[in-house]
Amino acid sequence: MISILLAGENRDNLSELAATLKDNNVNIDWADSGGAALSMINDKKFDLVITDEKFADMTGRKLVEKIISINAMMNCIAVSSLSPKDFHEEFEGLGVLMQLPHNPGKKEAYDLIEYLKKVLNLTEK
Repeated sequence: MISILLAGENRDNLSELAATLKDNNVNIDWADSGGAALSMINDKKFDLVITDEKFADMTGRKLVEKIISINAMMNCIAVSSLSPKDFHEEFEGLGVLMQLPHNPGKKEAYDLIEYLKKVLNLTEK
């Protein structure tokens, strides 16, 4: 089973994504701050972290930087309002798998599930 940590102060922004992922046998944990996400990553194995754009204690980019300093192989996705070009420049070198729009929904969840199956080698052969 795929295990994802959703990091976001406002769960409503990620609720449709989370519900669709859960409906497709993805285990979801929530962190309401960057610090809480880092603590959870130290305590549990996750296949992926999806971070919102900002928290009271840090930005999503800063969270990704801290995550990869703990585990350079951690898969991360960032929610961002930046243009694709600006997103690429902002996150270049951090190994972020993809950008999600604000309030990602069912389409993004299904696309993400298919992408993760490929990345995590979970497809049937």
